[in-house]
Amino acid sequence: MRDQIVLLVDQDPSVAEAIALALGGGKFSFLFAQNFQEAIRILGEHGEDLSLVITDIEPRGPGLALLVAIKTYRDDLPVVVLTSLADPSINAAARSRGAARLLRKPISFTELRNVVRDIYEEEERPAGPSEDSAGRGLPKPAAHEVPAGS
Repeated sequence: MRDQIVLLVDQDPSVAEAIALALGGGKFSFLFAQNFQEAIRILGEHGEDLSLVITDIEPRGPGLALLVAIKTYRDDLPVVVLTSLADPSINAAARSRGAARLLRKPISFTELRNVVRDIYEEEERPAGPSEDSAGRGLPKPAAHEVPAGS
């Protein structure tokens, strides 16, 4: 199985490294960016290979502009937005711009692993549910699960 490539964008490299450790090594490779410009450069160089972006909203930076740029470049690329901002309108704004999820900082690594697992499971689901022997609809098992203990 080929590694899933995740772009982690956070102005604090230690936060990005902690996220990478929390998601575990075996199934993911990581690219790191500390700001909007680095993230755009990586998107241009590796955008077709990325399977997920996890980005902080920089309070002193371009805010949701990176999300808009990512979705303009590749609308199918899931983006998880992290924020320490307490503004409730941020969630609606992030969703309207295509964020898969918005998580408040400080983040729970368990919650982040669950969100990432759910995103990969959604990508793996067929258009319609498969059926078991009793005729009940069952979702297709995910091929890219994030280990809960990582």
